[in-house]
Amino acid sequence: DWYYFKVPVNRPINLMLNNQNNGRQFNFLTDPVKSAAYEIEIGATNGDPTIWTEVEIPVILEPTMYMIGSQFGNWEWSSDEVVEMTPVYDNPGHFWAVRYIIAGEAFKWFPGRGWDNGFNTLGTELGYVLVGGDAAVAADGMYMIYVDMENSQISLEPAKVYGIGNAFGNWDQATHVFTVENQTMVITTTKDSDELRIYARSDIDPVGGDWWKMEFILRAGVIEYRGNGGDQHPRVAVSAGQKITLDFNAGTGTIQ
Repeated sequence: DWYYFKVPVNRPINLMLNNQNNGRQFNFLTDPVKSAAYEIEIGATNGDPTIWTEVEIPVILEPTMYMIGSQFGNWEWSSDEVVEMTPVYDNPGHFWAVRYIIAGEAFKWFPGRGWDNGFNTLGTELGYVLVGGDAAVAADGMYMIYVDMENSQISLEPAKVYGIGNAFGNWDQATHVFTVENQTMVITTTKDSDELRIYARSDIDPVGGDWWKMEFILRAGVIEYRGNGGDQHPRVAVSAGQKITLDFNAGTGTIQ
């Protein structure tokens, strides 16, 4: 396993690693001889050498992701408008959210609900700009925000949201498209159905044909995201000709 700890202040550190084998230890100040990430094999008995094998630095994939900014909580963590991003099912380190974003409004990402370890880029910025220490978009619009910790990239692109299933006549993917109306997204059902199925996509997401990995549901006026959970029950029934409206910023919607 990989283990890590946070150094509380900037100072020299003496580290000892003990494998619980008769108290055997070694000193990080003298061995290994250069800075790197290592796999460590401690000798079986006292006197046996410790073997250091240089390896790639491991990527720590965070279990949660938040977006905060002048438009999203006014930089106050206590605000309900701070965006808790949704994990992509069975893809650790991948998170998404759909929001209407106003040009020039600053925001950043944090792996926890607090000021530690925030960032405005992972090295590749797709569809947004850096302004000082923050991120921003150049034009108002409905965006898919996709954070890919695994591949060190962040994408902001025009949001792609779809209906699928019997309520829209078939199960063809990327066919029944929600359109932007003011600061919401809308679609009209075409058939009576006992289940309303909706999902989102990003140009950089890894889900392929597994559309349900970024699925969500509108139930009792609230947008509920599947994330890493199972099928969302109870289902929501709709009739032909009903207009579905989604307000992602508010987390609400209507079926009329």
